[in-house]
Amino acid sequence: SRHGTEDDTEDSEDYEKETGQTTSLKTLKNERVTTGENGFISKPNLPKNHLVQKAFSCSNCGKGFVKKNKLKVHERIHTGEKPLSCPECGKGFIQKSDLRKHKRIHTREKPFSCYECGQTYTEKSTLKIHERIHTGEKPYSCSKCGKTFTTKSNLNIHEKVHTGEKPYSCIECGRIFIQQSRLKTHEQL
Repeated sequence: SRHGTEDDTEDSEDYEKETGQTTSLKTLKNERVTTGENGFISKPNLPKNHLVQKAFSCSNCGKGFVKKNKLKVHERIHTGEKPLSCPECGKGFIQKSDLRKHKRIHTREKPFSCYECGQTYTEKSTLKIHERIHTGEKPYSCSKCGKTFTTKSNLNIHEKVHTGEKPYSCIECGRIFIQQSRLKTHEQL
């Protein structure tokens, strides 16, 4: 069983990045789980009485954890403590998995490879998003118009079309844009 390994931690962090969900435990016997309002974690294919209680909670934000050491690592977000540092550049990190991912910048290591086209990536979450090009999967849909997107960030950008929000403006001409990238393109013209 791989349960509890650093790879599981990285998978959990990738899942959080990809989905925007921030539950403290993402896998239980390598299957996705959901958190209920009662602070318990349940797995869809598990009997109803098989629940894991999150016994440790953050005094700052209330987020719950099954293990005390996971709470301690989480609390560093609030304290700003970064006890791990990159030997190459000195950048600080809250946890080992973040430092390990960062080191790939210096080594240019890209351990995650697309089976379809061979494209390589430094993070598993980025590979999963790339693979949607081949599968056509678009798991994020707009509640207003139904348009679908491969990433949550693209959905968030699209939703500004409906709200009319245009937070980026050109200092030269005052023209406003939904996306920062479109403003930058405009400024280069």
